[in-house]
Amino acid sequence: MNPLAVAIVVNGVLAPSAPPARLVLGHVMVPLAPIVGRFVDRAVIDGDRIVIVRGTHTCRLTIGGTTVICDGRASTASVVPFASAGSAYIAVADIARALQASATYVARTRTLSLVLPRITTLGTPLPFDPLAPQVAPVPVFTPTSPPSTPQPQSSATGVPRPRRTAIPETPSRTPS
Repeated sequence: MNPLAVAIVVNGVLAPSAPPARLVLGHVMVPLAPIVGRFVDRAVIDGDRIVIVRGTHTCRLTIGGTTVICDGRASTASVVPFASAGSAYIAVADIARALQASATYVARTRTLSLVLPRITTLGTPLPFDPLAPQVAPVPVFTPTSPPSTPQPQSSATGVPRPRRTAIPETPSRTPS
């Protein structure tokens, strides 16, 4: 076992990761993808920039940079974020403060416990139910039958005269 490895517990559930979280200069540094990705809505690495979003909170860090910008407020990182073996590591304390989480480290067991506040979310809409009452759409086009061809009537008898409109005739299928 790595002597610098730290176990992370998020809201009472162990968050195992490879590579593990570790102590650096007395601060717990966590890998972004396996651990931070479990308790935030979105964690994105774009080059050396890191963006972390949870609920209404947004934090921006830079690998190798000392500034952490959370919700528009800048602060100094306790330990500079770094990349090692293909993983980006950040100080969990910097992010925990921004997300209003509580962090407790127990040195004897080498365990960091994070307790994150619940996020108030909007309810997700239910799936479409074709049997549920629906709002009727406004008709855009309603086809109507074409008007009938007027038939002239004989003025003397009132009997209709023969139709004068040409009736289309289909060609015969037999050769002439």
